[in-house]
Amino acid sequence: MPRLTTWSLRHPRLVVLLASALVAWCAVAATRLPTAIGVESALGPHHARIQEFHAFIERYGAGHSILLAWGCGRVDACDGVLDEASLRAVARVGRALEPSPGVIRVESPVTTPLLVADPGVGFSRRWLFDTGEPASDRASLAKLALADRGWVGRLVSADGRTGVMVVETASSETASMQAATRAVARAVDDQRARGFEAHAIGQPVVEDALAVGAARDGSLLSAAVALILSLVIQGLTRTWVAVVSVVASVGVGAASCFGWMSLLGMPRDPISAAAPMLVMVIGSATGLHLFCAALAARAVGGTREESLRTAARRQSLPCLLATATTAGALSSYCVGDVAALVRLGSIMTVGVGAAFLACFS
Repeated sequence: MPRLTTWSLRHPRLVVLLASALVAWCAVAATRLPTAIGVESALGPHHARIQEFHAFIERYGAGHSILLAWGCGRVDACDGVLDEASLRAVARVGRALEPSPGVIRVESPVTTPLLVADPGVGFSRRWLFDTGEPASDRASLAKLALADRGWVGRLVSADGRTGVMVVETASSETASMQAATRAVARAVDDQRARGFEAHAIGQPVVEDALAVGAARDGSLLSAAVALILSLVIQGLTRTWVAVVSVVASVGVGAASCFGWMSLLGMPRDPISAAAPMLVMVIGSATGLHLFCAALAARAVGGTREESLRTAARRQSLPCLLATATTAGALSSYCVGDVAALVRLGSIMTVGVGAAFLACFS
């Protein structure tokens, strides 16, 4: 490490240029990282439970469900979700959702039959919405639906004021669930634009919101950590040179997390979103130790360059051991069965190592 510090002191502009180029590339890579959602992204596609779920989908043709719940809202001609205006809207939304990527089936009060007593046959199947139009006896069929235990609590509420469309996803893969979630979100917006009250519910919707929120919060928390580190370092050293040096160094380590993810094609998930922030916290210890040692050497006498070389020589071994043990503990995640933790261990190992090198540069 003293050799790295000496070389960096001889070529300061080149070091700044290389670090700036690395951070810029990592920043661009961060904007292009895909977002992973769902249990499959966390466990990995080869996990036994995921394989069993795929076998279930292949055999029974059913995946995760997204529920689109709606009510009459501000629609004047709608007194209940089984009214003509509501059924027409549901039929339109269903036709738009069925060919959407990631969707294998859509069930709703429009597509689900009712068993109706038929004097000549016994029972016959009837639909509230038949051949593209509401049934002529829709009102009587609606009363039967509200008395049917197979409908109430599944497709319609007991009072007939809330209805549900069941949208089944094609698989548990991120791309499939995200495509289905986006399609349902567009359907919700369409229903609301027409005056209906609409909401999307279900595991894919929640996990998508969690992933997007975690990515946003991860960026905000990293900025907050940088601010807190700046205040703490300023309070300890009373110099902004230390603040810029340490925060810039750990910032390189945090940015390296995104570069590593991009190189290996890793997606961003709620767990990995915390990696840059943790790298900054861990890496700041190395930067503080090195800078405080340089201040102590400078107080004895000598130039700035000599003080930095002395600090690097004295602190390289303890900082190396601390970084190596931390990286070793983090890399232990890489031998586990949970894909999300494997990614976290790999990302943080690289990030902590990059922050260590940047501090001595």
